[in-house]
Amino acid sequence: MRNLIRSDGAYYAEVGFVTTPDIYIAEGQKPSDPGVQAFITVLLGGGFLISIIPFFFPTTVFIPKAVEVTAGEAATARKGSAIFATGRFLKMKKMEPKIEPGKRTQKFTNSVANIIPLQGQSMMVYIHHVVRYNFIPISKTHWGVFLAPGSEYEIQPGLKLGWTDRPAVEFRYRSKDNNPETLLVTFNNSLDQADFLNMLREKSFRVGTGIRTSAIGY
Repeated sequence: MRNLIRSDGAYYAEVGFVTTPDIYIAEGQKPSDPGVQAFITVLLGGGFLISIIPFFFPTTVFIPKAVEVTAGEAATARKGSAIFATGRFLKMKKMEPKIEPGKRTQKFTNSVANIIPLQGQSMMVYIHHVVRYNFIPISKTHWGVFLAPGSEYEIQPGLKLGWTDRPAVEFRYRSKDNNPETLLVTFNNSLDQADFLNMLREKSFRVGTGIRTSAIGY
């Protein structure tokens, strides 16, 4: 191989290519060991299987569970209060001076949310959705789910499972089009979860005890 490269050196130099006989394809190389090939194949196959797991399992899993607030959590919970929501939300045409619902709906997953009390016993789970480009806001929209105690809801406290399990409250209901819908409101701590459940009870919502045994994925 070295001799072939040397013999063609003048041609390569004429057309502007620089070559060296010190770099060449080794001759007589043996195939890698079958055990090494099998190990590499298994390793690549395992990586592929891990990468496709999220496509076959639900991204959100909720399991009913009774509320438990520990003494340590009660002392530190307020420092990290936050609310997140997963579900199908209705776009609002405007929020002030009066809330005016639109018609478009959109699914949100684990988005930062707020609870807004409304007239009477009703409330709204609200998302202020901001789209940014290079950290500059280019679009701001308002989305909400209206909740009223007279509606047919199945409400259960529990946990949203994940790398870190989070206290949650699940609402299962039917939309105006009679389609099954699920709203999941999650919290950073059980104290906020308990406060939210107490507020629902004060507004005459029927709240479950969290004793349903099956996990729900969606």
